[in-house]
Amino acid sequence: ANPPYTRAGGPGTAENTAWNPIFGSALSRADAGRMQGALRRAVHGTPASLYAGLGSAFVVLAHEKLKRGGRLAFVLPATALTGSRWGPIRALLAREFEVEWVVVSHDARNRPAKGSLPGRRYVGFSESTRIAEALIVATRKAASESSPRGFARFVNLRRNPDEPIEAMAVTRALLALPPPTRHLRSAEVAVGDTVWGEAVCIEQGKLSGNPWWQATFCQGWLIEAAGSLLVDGTLVVGGSTLRIPIVKLADFCDLGPYEMQIKNPSVVSSK
Repeated sequence: ANPPYTRAGGPGTAENTAWNPIFGSALSRADAGRMQGALRRAVHGTPASLYAGLGSAFVVLAHEKLKRGGRLAFVLPATALTGSRWGPIRALLAREFEVEWVVVSHDARNRPAKGSLPGRRYVGFSESTRIAEALIVATRKAASESSPRGFARFVNLRRNPDEPIEAMAVTRALLALPPPTRHLRSAEVAVGDTVWGEAVCIEQGKLSGNPWWQATFCQGWLIEAAGSLLVDGTLVVGGSTLRIPIVKLADFCDLGPYEMQIKNPSVVSSK
């Protein structure tokens, strides 16, 4: 699925504090209020977040409808991999699913709108999106699978395929990659002499609701370097191991209020 990404937060103004982009097309404010109330009741008690957006609600719906062994494939905003509001969704996927593929694009190209052709950024997979996106493929665990097993592959594309034939060739290259092992964690994704990106593997048991930072960088060595820094504060450079003191921002500072809680006071008062 490629669900709508609309979320509760948006560029509201002081004159329009009740505006909610999720129901922006509703002509009646009363109708929008009733729809908002129904949606809140539907997602209450689930990992979905209206601040994350409707995409998170569709993931929850897919989980509810999928049989054991069923597979989901979602194109979602890239913030699904690292955003704090998406943390419960990541935890759901890590707990209930075997995450097979997470594909992101690091393509810097931008196609401006031209005539009837919409603009797009190539960090996304949708035809007219202008935000970064991620493709997530996962299989729901069998009831007997209590402990995670296997590996999840994070694919970081240097360039997004332009044509279906290119996309099919890259897919074949991904499916032909050697099985990951504890000693083989990354591999180039190549078609002929063209390297499209790298695939990095991580054990299923290491996935959680925390940010999936394996999709943050394009180079495998940089991902490994970031991982060692996060785990024990060590950095391996040219065969030398450096220890760098690291502290979390949350240990010495607080995050300020969400912008919509300032722009749209009604967001706060309605909770």
